[in-house]
Amino acid sequence: MNQGSGTTPDLFGTEDQYVAITDNADDRMNVLVYRRGADVPAGERLVCKVPVFGSGASTTDNSLISWGNSLVVENNYGYENPSTLLLGRSVVGGAARIDVGADGSGCDTVWESDVRSPSTVPKLSTANGLVYFYEKRPNFWGIDAWYLTAVDFRTGKRAYSRFTGTGLSYDNNWAPITIGPDGTAYVGVFNGIVAVRDGR
Repeated sequence: MNQGSGTTPDLFGTEDQYVAITDNADDRMNVLVYRRGADVPAGERLVCKVPVFGSGASTTDNSLISWGNSLVVENNYGYENPSTLLLGRSVVGGAARIDVGADGSGCDTVWESDVRSPSTVPKLSTANGLVYFYEKRPNFWGIDAWYLTAVDFRTGKRAYSRFTGTGLSYDNNWAPITIGPDGTAYVGVFNGIVAVRDGR
């Protein structure tokens, strides 16, 4: 959405030996992982530079998710303001998991997902291994439907989606997902707060 990195630096790995950000490279955004420490030679500081998402259609304004030696990045390309999603439109979307190798010699893309999460700050539950996104899919009939979507952290496959509502009032407009102590997922939207919890 804006020039420059939209991500705050993420410290991760054993004893936080790595720091990761995304860049604003032309054509495709990259996930950059660096070694931390005053004693790391300049030529050995960059661990990897991994291009993500499609050509000319990749950006993020949200923090990466980190767990162990893994990172999850979300694509916010195409979301400028709530009006860009009206009348059944959506974003290109996408999410990807990048892992730093055990020996620290490089990184690999573990999976890519087609989830379309325009602007939410996604969250990972380490208790159940699910990454939560607030999703809006394109709709031929012009229906603006929103969903809480869970993606398996290990495989990148959708675990489930739950419909939350339709219309502009359900747009989260950069509000994050927050997971409560009882597992309830909360999302701030124009209409108030959406809460999704397991059925009893």
